[in-house]
Amino acid sequence: MKTIKYLLFPIFIIVGDAKAYLVNGEMLIEDFSRRKALATGYIEGVSDTGNNKVFCIPEGTTSGMLRKVAKQHLERHTDQLTLPAASLVMEAFTTEYPCG
Repeated sequence: MKTIKYLLFPIFIIVGDAKAYLVNGEMLIEDFSRRKALATGYIEGVSDTGNNKVFCIPEGTTSGMLRKVAKQHLERHTDQLTLPAASLVMEAFTTEYPCG
């Protein structure tokens, strides 16, 4: 039993630390100016997750266009910047690129 306890301990440390790295809207806005590539990668990840399910991004839409839509949404909704960035970006894309 002690062996299992010691084997699981590092997993709990890693999982416990994961919460500290959740990105909120404030962090994403900061990334737009300081770490553009990181912000773009984050936004592309959200778009890959929800495209053709939650929203429908037209073919030919560039990363720059997605970044612009997300950034404008965050700037218009500054009262929500403490919320998870993924939710805010999904909301931006759902508004800009509705399905149907």
